[in-house]
Amino acid sequence: MISRRLQDAVRETDTVARLGGDEFAVMLPKSNLVRARRVANRILKALGESLEIGDLRITCGTSIGLRVAEPGQSVDDLVMEADTAMYAAKAQPHSSIKVFEPALLYARRLQSVMITEMREAILQDQLTLHYQPVVELATGRIEGVEALVRWNHPERGLLMPDSFIPSRKRPG
Repeated sequence: MISRRLQDAVRETDTVARLGGDEFAVMLPKSNLVRARRVANRILKALGESLEIGDLRITCGTSIGLRVAEPGQSVDDLVMEADTAMYAAKAQPHSSIKVFEPALLYARRLQSVMITEMREAILQDQLTLHYQPVVELATGRIEGVEALVRWNHPERGLLMPDSFIPSRKRPG
């Protein structure tokens, strides 16, 4: 059903391929960013319509990463950069399209480094807990306590959680 909707949203000369699971690639030969955006918007519209499977009505979210090939660019790099843009689109609260920018690749590599360093931090016991009282302002009475984690990074010093725990954007 999804692949049929994708095929219907593109030209006959375009290629739709399932990469695995719920990921597809759409290749638009001799295209540019304007054309790719137009096709991506058609795909969003086509996949935004609910599916009926038996008695169930299902609506799918769609995240599209766009990357227009540059002369001499390898297929592997092209797919990796489109994939990077797609994961940036997935971070958005609704179905969306994200165009690849080099900063996205930098952010992805930085995240990979942070994950590796976090594993090491756990093994090296670099995470510490700090306790902070929760106080009832009207009475001054202590109602409880919060446990706050800090990372004593060997090179960057004491890090607050917002620098090593990704924030989740809530749909809204």
